[in-house]
Amino acid sequence: MTSPNLRYLLLFLACLLICSLGAFFLFVTILPAVVVTLFITMLCGMFWMGLYLGQNPEVTIAQRYKYQPPEWSFPKRTATVRREYKTAA
Repeated sequence: MTSPNLRYLLLFLACLLICSLGAFFLFVTILPAVVVTLFITMLCGMFWMGLYLGQNPEVTIAQRYKYQPPEWSFPKRTATVRREYKTAA
């Protein structure tokens, strides 16, 4: 390999190394924020599910056998308007 080509190759490899290190450190700094966001989202989801299951007595959990996961049966939602609320039409 000639000297100019080797010089360009080494410059390219140096730039590639610096860019990959920069991308790695950007990823490392963003990763905790992503993990915290996922944790908060999952906690909110579990809280919402607890409220939903606690306020709906028609939701039943049927577990046929001791070591089988439970089967969930959720009620079908029906759209009803309370009497104190009036529709726009």
